[in-house]
Amino acid sequence: MGLPPGRPDRCPGPRATHQHTEGRGRHPRRRRATAGRTRPWRDDRLASCPYHRGSEPVTNWLDEVPAFDWSNARSVHRQCRSVLTRLAGDRSLLSRLVHEIEHDPKRLAESEIHPLINRLIAYQDDARGFQIRVHMSPGSRELVPHDHKYTFTAYVLAGAYVHVWRRRTDTAEGDFTSTDIQPGIVSIERPGTCYTFGSPLVHQTIMLPGTVTLFMRGPREKPRSHAALDMWPEADQFPPSYEQGKPKHANGQRPVTMDEYRSMRSQLITRGLIDELAEIGS
Repeated sequence: MGLPPGRPDRCPGPRATHQHTEGRGRHPRRRRATAGRTRPWRDDRLASCPYHRGSEPVTNWLDEVPAFDWSNARSVHRQCRSVLTRLAGDRSLLSRLVHEIEHDPKRLAESEIHPLINRLIAYQDDARGFQIRVHMSPGSRELVPHDHKYTFTAYVLAGAYVHVWRRRTDTAEGDFTSTDIQPGIVSIERPGTCYTFGSPLVHQTIMLPGTVTLFMRGPREKPRSHAALDMWPEADQFPPSYEQGKPKHANGQRPVTMDEYRSMRSQLITRGLIDELAEIGS
């Protein structure tokens, strides 16, 4: 099982980087003008949220993160790794971001349930072109080989998974089947692992129940994602995605309900990954 040509390390392709990160990273603070920036939570309906002064959000160091060049995978990996490592060590902020979702209609509406992975939108800034999510595995499930519409960086908070980095046997892009790909690298992702994955690549994950990751994605780079659906016949058993035009591997995808959000939040509290609301304010 070899590496793609021209890549001497464990990362299959020019748009991927991978590193095990230990300890808390430091992200340099930068003073930036806020004129014209879209604040992530500004909404008059947020007046009841304990993290807002009226409709004005309480700022945090994520508001100082600059826009990244997502076309440079190595550079964006260093930057995203710094952000996610710091956020993983900033329990107060991570807790606050998760609790805020209940009072933010936009982030609640974009948080989703899927048969293979659930996600909460922890932070979003369209002006700077990135989004931070909390991904939670609903059980021990094997994801089919797939690509992504965007470049992203993942940081494992809890649990673990087998990660199969695959490569296409042809030079084409778009739809593919299991006969069009072969394994490149197999790695074990465990707490503290951080890797960056480019949109042209194909991978597959087999997650332990309860696996939780931080996921930081950039802007969309292609119209849709693709998956080897001949390896996931169960997709036909799920209802179509709530969004029209979604591919079949998005079947079963829908917005999270308030009860489901609260259940996911409770799971994070029980796992010791975030704090109760009262503990944050104390």
